[in-house]
Amino acid sequence: MTKFRLHYAPIDLISDIESLEFESYEELAGYTMASANYDMVYLISIFDYVFVSESIGIALSFYGTFKNVKIKGKEIDVYFQEYKSYEDAYRSALDMMEISELCYN
Repeated sequence: MTKFRLHYAPIDLISDIESLEFESYEELAGYTMASANYDMVYLISIFDYVFVSESIGIALSFYGTFKNVKIKGKEIDVYFQEYKSYEDAYRSALDMMEISELCYN
């Protein structure tokens, strides 16, 4: 069974990013919903995909697209970050995607 490792950076993070392991997508989604600040913009990154939304439900549906991915003996790293604005979240997303040839014109 594929495990999920969540790297969660809440808006009020003071120390290192917390890393938690979950046995299933459902466990990860439950933890995320219980922990999230609901007046934020969320940046979610899985594999080389980055998603930004102010809706926690839509953000979790993005997680869900990967719940049936099978990677034998591996974990799926999920990066979940909270921001006060889309500007801040997209700035971070742009930094994350600079390795892509499609990042800039």
